[in-house]
Amino acid sequence: MKKKILDLGSGLKKNSNAIRVDINSEVNPDVVHDLNNFPYPFENEYFDMIIMDNVIGELNNFWKVMNEIYRISKFDSDIVISVPYFRSSYAFIHPNIKSFFTVKTFEYFDPENELYKRYKYSNSTFKVTKLRFNEGFRSGLVKSITRYVANKNPNFYERILSHLIPLEAITFYLKKI
Repeated sequence: MKKKILDLGSGLKKNSNAIRVDINSEVNPDVVHDLNNFPYPFENEYFDMIIMDNVIGELNNFWKVMNEIYRISKFDSDIVISVPYFRSSYAFIHPNIKSFFTVKTFEYFDPENELYKRYKYSNSTFKVTKLRFNEGFRSGLVKSITRYVANKNPNFYERILSHLIPLEAITFYLKKI
């Protein structure tokens, strides 16, 4: 059975396996929709995978977006969210960026995590299965070594090294739970 994949804020990327959603009709998405308007035009628990590549930080309400992703994704579905890392200049280049992301951002959705238990901003639950720094970025020796260290121990990198050698991007791999 073919996986049902949704690419939210797809832009010009051509993902032939996904339903592509964008506000800009010029990029020829399958569905034209403003991701700041809720609900999204999809059934509950429909998608096996949802991709958001450098779009969630530009949206008005992070919590509502995550609740909507939760609503339209199936249990145990894969969610892949790529964003500029908060210490990177890329986080500040685009004038529409409103939210910034650290290695702990999605811990607010993990029921086993203290941030979720303490603040309970959302009933939507996701587990971070992995995170990766600078996927798809080419870099020199220092950044390559830094990326290796950051991917092995993200918390160490963020606390100790990130202010010295900021990486550009972070990709979160989540599972709906």
